[in-house]
Amino acid sequence: MLGKIKRSTADKHMSDCVRIRAKWHCQRCGTDYTERDKRGFQNSHFIGRGNYAVRYDPKNCVALCMSCHHDVTANPIEHVNLWKEVMGGDKELDKLIKRSECKERSDYARANEKEIASYYRKLAKELTEYAEATDWEETYDFESCKYREASPSNP
Repeated sequence: MLGKIKRSTADKHMSDCVRIRAKWHCQRCGTDYTERDKRGFQNSHFIGRGNYAVRYDPKNCVALCMSCHHDVTANPIEHVNLWKEVMGGDKELDKLIKRSECKERSDYARANEKEIASYYRKLAKELTEYAEATDWEETYDFESCKYREASPSNP
């Protein structure tokens, strides 16, 4: 049996950003978590957290209630279809898969978790302030922390 992957501070803050981006609503069933216990609202990684190359990549994550998270984890085809619907289809999926295979991204994430945590902590605060200022009416998207400079051959 595999061991459980420890949730880092960077995971917590990046997860907050993903859930804010979803306006505290499950991206599959639409359940509203703005007034609910947030522990039932999860950040679902499409490619598991064990892959550091995309562990902190917001394009690898959707916000799901616990029930939907369990459902898509048990049904990989449904998980793929949900991810494509939320994130933009096959082209975006191909880009994510390429990023997941990048050893430099993985090495950077492992070596810089404190900096990544700091980036997402600050970003979560900014996203929340923006969301509150717009009464949660706007769309909130955000960029990944910068792992390294991307090149055309290695996104």
